[in-house]
Amino acid sequence: MWMFWTLAFAFAQEMLPTQTIRIGAQEMVVEVADELHERQLGLMYRKSLEIDKGMIFVYPEAKERSFWMKNTHIPLSIAYIDAECKIVHIADMVPLSTKGVPSVYPAQFALEVNQGWFSSKSIKVGDTIGGIQHCE
Repeated sequence: MWMFWTLAFAFAQEMLPTQTIRIGAQEMVVEVADELHERQLGLMYRKSLEIDKGMIFVYPEAKERSFWMKNTHIPLSIAYIDAECKIVHIADMVPLSTKGVPSVYPAQFALEVNQGWFSSKSIKVGDTIGGIQHCE
């Protein structure tokens, strides 16, 4: 039965809507997790993430947040983004870790990508995200 629910969650996660976001000259297709159950599941149970893809977590308001990597096998980097769509913190996360990775500052969004993607594209704290519906 556990395996059934794991597969059901993984399948449901694949069905998330996508949108294209921009960070400087970079574009990326992201899955949008804007419902509570979608944010709770995130990228858990997946074994890979395409190179220029990610997941954006959308919250109704900005506040200090913390993410962990329980049941997440993919090495990820996370960017916390404030209500004005500026990156306020970037961190690398350890697969399967239950240690929280705090936002440090209030964040209304969080963007998870393959580990190292931000640094490889010279994306840094202070950069602005475009294409998030709230920020248009």
